[in-house]
Amino acid sequence: VVIPRGPVQAKGLLLSCITDQNPCIFFEPKILYRAAVEQVPVESYTIPLSQAEVLQEGSDVTLVAWGTQIHVMREVANLAQEKLGVSCELIDLQTILPWDVETICKSVVKTGRLLISHEAPVTGGFAAEISSTVQEECFLNLEAPISRPLSEPTSGSPELHVLPLFLFIHPISGEQPGKDILTIKSGSSIQMGSISVCVLLKDCYSTSEVWNLVQLQRK
Repeated sequence: VVIPRGPVQAKGLLLSCITDQNPCIFFEPKILYRAAVEQVPVESYTIPLSQAEVLQEGSDVTLVAWGTQIHVMREVANLAQEKLGVSCELIDLQTILPWDVETICKSVVKTGRLLISHEAPVTGGFAAEISSTVQEECFLNLEAPISRPLSEPTSGSPELHVLPLFLFIHPISGEQPGKDILTIKSGSSIQMGSISVCVLLKDCYSTSEVWNLVQLQRK
């Protein structure tokens, strides 16, 4: 099961699927038809199946995604570095079945934290399989719970509810835990209505409107 993030990967992975002896399912994110512009080589080439690609090296947290969600996670990684000083290692899974367990686990052993995001609800999503495997293989290396900032299944517009929204919450200096203060664990997700919120730091945060929120706007 293959999901490319752009035109270059789409051609290489598709040619690998054609030549592979096993049945393959190739997902094409329709948004890439108009949103993605890349110089695709004219000659024939292949990209290995079941092999993840590390797009950005990091030391604090591992971000795993595939398909169009990779572009969102790249923005998340850049914003986390710029605003919070958090070094993110970004990995494109590319093939979700069979998936590259070795690359993901190697990264988690290094960073101690894992965040998985995809364009699907949390229930029944493939992030659960990744989370379970990493928990079994890297339990002693994890410094925080594995995070899946995904929405719960709900009625209404899938664009509104299924796609996760990332908010980075800056701690308010001088505040002490009280009635209007919330303590959030690093790497956890909290629910705000039908939208999931990803938190990368551990500190005290005000629950009032004076939260300093940096929001990634989706295109």
